Amino acid sequence: MNILIVDPVISTDFIITELSKKNDVFILDTLGSKLNSEFFKLDINKLKSLSTYIKSAGNLAADCALIKDHNIDSVLYGSEFTIEYTDKLARMLCIPFNNHETSDLRFDKYHMINIMKESKQICFDGNLNRCMDFYNENNGNVVVKPRYNSTGSSDVFIPNNESSFLEKLKIINNSFLIQEKIFFKDEYFVDTASYGGVHVVCNIGFYEKKIINGNAVYQKASFLSKLDPLFKKISIYVENVLNIICFSFGLTHTEVALKDNGDLVLIEVNPRVSGVKGFMNKATQNMYGYNQISVYLNLLNKNKLVSEIYTIPAKKQSEIIFIHKEDEYKKLLKKLPNENIFINTNYTFVEKEYTLFNCPGFFIHEVK
Repeated sequence: MNILIVDPVISTDFIITELSKKNDVFILDTLGSKLNSEFFKLDINKLKSLSTYIKSAGNLAADCALIKDHNIDSVLYGSEFTIEYTDKLARMLCIPFNNHETSDLRFDKYHMINIMKESKQICFDGNLNRCMDFYNENNGNVVVKPRYNSTGSSDVFIPNNESSFLEKLKIINNSFLIQEKIFFKDEYFVDTASYGGVHVVCNIGFYEKKIINGNAVYQKASFLSKLDPLFKKISIYVENVLNIICFSFGLTHTEVALKDNGDLVLIEVNPRVSGVKGFMNKATQNMYGYNQISVYLNLLNKNKLVSEIYTIPAKKQSEIIFIHKEDEYKKLLKKLPNENIFINTNYTFVEKEYTLFNCPGFFIHEVK
């Protein structure tokens, strides 16, 4: 199979390595320097050794001309940044993919959340009085978050008082939305693979977080047993969400909340492979012997694994631990195999700056 992935900036090494095991992989880079920025730190030379690297010509027609002779069989989003571009490119290449007329439902979290009609929100438009009215209507229980062009919890802010809310409003623009803070019992992430409108839930997990300076600081990611009744309930809910936002092809990392009354509420859909440097998928592989990529390829090739996926028992239970102290990772380096630990060598160990992206690292822990 010839597989095109557009702007792969999330879990890049993992997805390219997995796809290239039995397929020819083509990377289209429309982001330029952003694709190899300080933020993402990609090894372009390694990617070129595993795939055919194509630099975007800057417009759809020219990119289509660059790609069409490679006889692409399948297209994947590599990030949240170029959803509409990818949808239109796939259409021009006559490859089955998501409809470009509904791209906004997968790109803009305002439209994504709005169509579900489950929570209140407003787009930031510079009108501070309107924002304060919304803040007061919700008794200060609001979340400020980007509508698009962000990943993970980047730039998500939870104000702890009116003053911090107003300070945040001074530094954002109309690419942000303000949403009521949903009070819930638990928050879950759901990793899926889809092809032709057939959705497979690969894994469901939940984070342990702390809020430090208004930012969510990840502590641990654990996984839900398939025997838990919630696994089926969340799976059915997420499959319905994907149908509503017209997502039929590709990979997603979706976040949902379970309210005290048992209702599920959408937080957001990220239409790309699960993040954390591929460690969510590595943990899934450890437990079940498959991951989002292998499930997607089985869907693409119409293999029978898809019908059996929910019956595969966990071989072992894993969790992902986020490292928050320098001495912790020094000890772990001596104990863990390299493939089960990620160390951020650029991290400076300043506690007040903790976020998902500048934590010292994380590792997969096998639960006994």
